[in-house]
Amino acid sequence: MLEITHLSKEYATPRGALPILNDVNLHFQRGDAVAIMGPSGSGKSTLLYILGALDQPSDGSVSLDGQDPFTLNEKQQATFRNQKIGFIFQDHCLLPQLSVLENVLAPTLVADKSDVRRTDRQSGSRCGRERRGAAARFASATTDHSDRRHAQRRVGGQVSATL
Repeated sequence: MLEITHLSKEYATPRGALPILNDVNLHFQRGDAVAIMGPSGSGKSTLLYILGALDQPSDGSVSLDGQDPFTLNEKQQATFRNQKIGFIFQDHCLLPQLSVLENVLAPTLVADKSDVRRTDRQSGSRCGRERRGAAARFASATTDHSDRRHAQRRVGGQVSATL
């Protein structure tokens, strides 16, 4: 269950506070399908960043399955996001040196190892092999640029991959 109570967000500007969200109250049950719609600049992305625990609210609370991510320290928040939240960024944020499957599996590289082993057992051995391949390519990404042309061919598929 996701519960948003009296959520507000404002940014400080030289002219004073700029309100983005004001007293938002929402309640979602597991399995609910929701669309957040509105004109450009209405606060949709700000709301999603707060719900994804990537930005803090100015006021109010967010609770996912009874836990408020903003009461956690930075490391605990990262673990919370890794285990509880799936987020597709507007700019795709795919790692070009990884395949689509490896990009999807990338968060498991930092996940709790017992959770990863349990997932591997449930889904079969292919995930484990793909994760090891992703880990190797992820580790070499900063020094090996030989796959750049292949990565550039895949750029057009990023939108599909993030969906």
